[in-house]
Amino acid sequence: MNRYKIDNICNHLKKEEVICMPTDTVWALIALATSEKATSNIYKLKHRHNNKPLALLVNNIAMAKNIIELNQKAEKMLCYENMPITIIAKQKLNKNIARAVNLKTQNIALRIPKALELINIITKLNTPLAATSANISGQEFCKINAQKIFYNKVNFFAHEQQITEPSVILDFTSMKAKIIRANNSQKEILKDVFKLS
Repeated sequence: MNRYKIDNICNHLKKEEVICMPTDTVWALIALATSEKATSNIYKLKHRHNNKPLALLVNNIAMAKNIIELNQKAEKMLCYENMPITIIAKQKLNKNIARAVNLKTQNIALRIPKALELINIITKLNTPLAATSANISGQEFCKINAQKIFYNKVNFFAHEQQITEPSVILDFTSMKAKIIRANNSQKEILKDVFKLS
């Protein structure tokens, strides 16, 4: 993704618009996490119930620590290079995150993407992004369906390749971390590297 396209994406996001683009995992609907208008529009486009929070994408640990409570193990997992990991943790008070992101909970799902383009976009905007897979809620994700459904409904649609698969999701809201989503090979890595069962 070239600089012109990144600048174009940033301009759409600054205008509180929703875009569709590949992340380091699946294609996603993305908007500024600080915009009530844009995050609410993601729910409308996806037909998603507002009791299902959106995930946040941040560019580094410093931005993550400004939003959620992180212990040492969660911090290491967010920085793990060999697997995309989303952490669910308690949101810090008085942070400028749109209420629509997690209307029914005080927890935030957050990760640091591995894709350099996304890191550059977040850094340029100096704002976390709200994201969710580009599919109608309850339907299986497919890039062809994402194009068919969202191409004319979002303000920008990036024609790049999808990279991998959905991220691992780990819940750090209680004393012991819980695996919410991971395939068998990912569970083995979590067990070996982080001693999670």
